[in-house]
Amino acid sequence: MRNHFELFDLPVSWQIDGQHLSARYRELQREVHPDRFAHASSQERRLSLELASQVNEGYRVLRDPVARALYLLELNAVARPNEAQTMNDAEFLMQQLELREELDEASEDEGRLDQFAARMQQTLDQEGAHFMQQLQQEPAAAIITAQRMQFFQRLQQQAEQALEQF
Repeated sequence: MRNHFELFDLPVSWQIDGQHLSARYRELQREVHPDRFAHASSQERRLSLELASQVNEGYRVLRDPVARALYLLELNAVARPNEAQTMNDAEFLMQQLELREELDEASEDEGRLDQFAARMQQTLDQEGAHFMQQLQQEPAAAIITAQRMQFFQRLQQQAEQALEQF
């Protein structure tokens, strides 16, 4: 069983080629989709289901920047982050409060929400690039960065959900 990066012919990195990922996903789906094995043996049908499941799971993980970071931690045998780790960072806690307040204030203004969502995406991208450096040099710090990424992604998603209501 290959890891998700190998399955999709991608380098093991936080930064990936999204177009390649999507194209390879469609290609793999055509190859292993259970409908193609409807008249095959039960073992081949079972294998097809397992492969299709692996393809779907790999695609889900790799297309999501935070899930991808958590998966990279797992591949590198680094423990996943837990809530208590960022609670020790008073500066980040203050940043969280300020950003949540900013999101609340922007919730009535489509332009401000759009800018906020874009800024959270940019911050998430910056944290992701930083994450890869840390994963190679200081894995314990990469855990904290992954947790920070989760926070920024949640804020971005909340802003995008609010935008959908306009």
